[in-house]
Amino acid sequence: MDFTTMLTNRQSEIGSALCVGLDPDPINMPKKYWVGNKPNWRGVTSWMKDVMDESWQNASLVDDLVASSLTKKLAIQAIAQAGGKVTDLLVFLDRSIDAEEELGKLGITLHAVWNFSELME
Repeated sequence: MDFTTMLTNRQSEIGSALCVGLDPDPINMPKKYWVGNKPNWRGVTSWMKDVMDESWQNASLVDDLVASSLTKKLAIQAIAQAGGKVTDLLVFLDRSIDAEEELGKLGITLHAVWNFSELME
């Protein structure tokens, strides 16, 4: 089975298209993924699968903006129901009044590239 098929199957299994991106140099990957005494792409595929299996439960949300915490809470709830945990939310624009405080109550740190009130100063 080729990697694209494996990735598609994994996305179907977990219900998410979010993936851990790896572009490894095979010589640097752990030797347990080598085939024989040298690295090859079959080993890279196995390594990437293991990384995805181990990391999918730890999630960070990325979105264009936050106006309120409502839709973010719904996404966080869906991830939690699938067994995952969100710890951070990255947005380009925070135009909310209280999203940082509301998400903080859930243990989620909001990271914004820009804050609307600061842009308006």
